[in-house]
Amino acid sequence: MAAKGSTQVKKFKFLGFENIEFTEEERSRVVDWIDKNDCDVADCITVLVEAKWKVGVGYDDYSQVNAVSMTCKDPSSRYFGYCFIFKHTDVARGLKIARFMFDFYFREELYALEKKNKAYDW
Repeated sequence: MAAKGSTQVKKFKFLGFENIEFTEEERSRVVDWIDKNDCDVADCITVLVEAKWKVGVGYDDYSQVNAVSMTCKDPSSRYFGYCFIFKHTDVARGLKIARFMFDFYFREELYALEKKNKAYDW
């Protein structure tokens, strides 16, 4: 039973992993955006966390590249419960790509679920 005046919180339920695959055109858009904006990695992380996204990085032994994960914790988003993963050779660039994904796909809920990842070193 919730205390009087408390806010009820929507319980987080993990819905699965989503590997992100970028087309050549999308890669070009991301590279152009990173080159033009030169955003600070700390700022990228801050924007994501303040928007209720959990961000993680780690090394993928199998693929021998860095993995960036973004888990939506915002109950009002259609991505709530999904963990999006993509891989890149450069951790800092990977976090900038995460910011790009949030700004151009996740914020406006334009990303179509169920893609597969193929290449990691761009």
